[in-house]
Amino acid sequence: MESLEQYSEYIEFAKNHYLLTIGWLICLGYVIWTQIIILKDRIGFIDFAKATLDINHNGGVFIDIRKPEEFKAGHIHGALDIAPEMLLSGNFSRITCNKDAKIVVVSHTNDDTQAYNCAKALKKSGYQNTFLLRGGMLDLQSSNIPLSKK
Repeated sequence: MESLEQYSEYIEFAKNHYLLTIGWLICLGYVIWTQIIILKDRIGFIDFAKATLDINHNGGVFIDIRKPEEFKAGHIHGALDIAPEMLLSGNFSRITCNKDAKIVVVSHTNDDTQAYNCAKALKKSGYQNTFLLRGGMLDLQSSNIPLSKK
């Protein structure tokens, strides 16, 4: 009985605050829609340890899409510094590995929209083994992972 009363309170709230309720429903719908698109694109996340192991043993590359000055301040050893604009425009000339090799897109954090769009562009052009680095560079820096400055 108590749960029925609780639902009636929700319904009463929605009636009294219909604009707020509509706003929340729109936000919820947007979040669900975004998650469906992410699942449809099949762009996954990979941990730094697993990515490093896979790239060292099977070939592949880290692609760092941060600004050049951030890249110079510290990056993953062997990573390519490629501007996101190049990837988004379809210019993959600096990527020398085979299309079956693992590619890990590196940005500040793992919820970076630009990194997601770069990974999506890579997948669309045939690099099917493309991932986003879980946690991004902020996670690596907070974990005291040694970074290259060369």
